[in-house]
Amino acid sequence: VNAYLMKKWMDKDSKVDYDFNRISLEREATACIHCGRCVGHCPMHLMPNYLVAFAKEGQLDKCRQVDILGCVECGSCSYDCPADVPIVQTIRAAKGKILEEIRAQKAALNKSAVVAKEENEDKGDKRVEH
Repeated sequence: VNAYLMKKWMDKDSKVDYDFNRISLEREATACIHCGRCVGHCPMHLMPNYLVAFAKEGQLDKCRQVDILGCVECGSCSYDCPADVPIVQTIRAAKGKILEEIRAQKAALNKSAVVAKEENEDKGDKRVEH
C-alpha cells in the first residue's frame, strides 16, 4: 500500500463509505485469487477471504456468524495479499453496517422500555427499581 492511499484510508476527517461497490479509493479492486495467504496471517484466526466475500454479497448475517466483529483491522491480511484486494476496507465497511444495525436495535429497545415505564407510571405502578 503506498503512502498516499494509507494516508487517505487513515484520514480522520474522511467519512466512512459503507457502499461495498465503492471500496477501492484510487484503483479498481481486483478479484480474490483464493490463495489463502490472508487466512494464514490473521492474528485473530479469522477467515478474511470469507468475510470479504460475504460483505460484498451483502450477507451481513453470515459475516456476524464468522465473527467479523472480532477483526481488529490490523492489516496483516491486506499486507500479504498478492491480488491487492482491499480486505481491511471491506471488513471495516461491513462492520460499520453491522454496528449501525445494532445501534438501531438498541435504540428501539430503549424507546420501548421508556414507553413501558411511562405506561406503568401512568397506571400508578409503584415497583422498586434497582
